[in-house]
Amino acid sequence: METAHPEMGDNTYCANPDPKQKNEPWCYTHDPEVEWEYCTVPKCVWDFECYTGNGFEYRGTLARTEQGYTCQNWQSDWPHPHGYHHGNGVGDHNYGRNPGNNERAPWCFTTNLFKRWDYVNPGRCSRDKFPFYKD
Repeated sequence: METAHPEMGDNTYCANPDPKQKNEPWCYTHDPEVEWEYCTVPKCVWDFECYTGNGFEYRGTLARTEQGYTCQNWQSDWPHPHGYHHGNGVGDHNYGRNPGNNERAPWCFTTNLFKRWDYVNPGRCSRDKFPFYKD
């Protein structure tokens, strides 16, 4: 069979050799009526109580800041109005996140009227915590 992507080989493994053409993994089929189809590949979720890089992908449940403040629910604008109500890990919870990908670590707005926001500190991921993690 002639294919547009010979680098995929003669197999039915899921791949996405040209992300400009398709936005998800797909594979060739053995069905003469269907040349290819999208694959169902679950999205990886990093939900450990530690973070990598600047914490943009942190999905843990720490809801208290380094200075001991309780985090404000992301869907609430009280006591601190903001524009982060959904997406990038925020939603109906008060867990630390870095939704704008612009801080050095996960953070949250606080419920304290006089402290707008603060960092949460779940700790950095390391081989000591998770032997399978490659930093």
